[in-house]
Amino acid sequence: MVDRLADDTLVVPAVRRRPALDLTSPTVETVTIGGEQFDLSAIARLVLDFLAAEEAQPLGSIVAALDTPADAKRVRDAVCELARLGLVGLESQDAR
Repeated sequence: MVDRLADDTLVVPAVRRRPALDLTSPTVETVTIGGEQFDLSAIARLVLDFLAAEEAQPLGSIVAALDTPADAKRVRDAVCELARLGLVGLESQDAR
């Protein structure tokens, strides 16, 4: 999935409300969203928090906006992690 993500891939949050996330912990944390529990990496929590505040965003905008030492690959991996869990949807430019 990571290989198919482009900077203009639209990342759409599937959560309706902004979840309470621990953005300070560098480890994987269990988060309850919509009554379900998810184990999310620190960078995945940052991405999800950003999307909950900003709505759908192109992947390139997420990479640029996050004030984190994470490189673009780690952000892409986090987006894939969230997509696998059903917490975000992905729309390619071709699909729009």
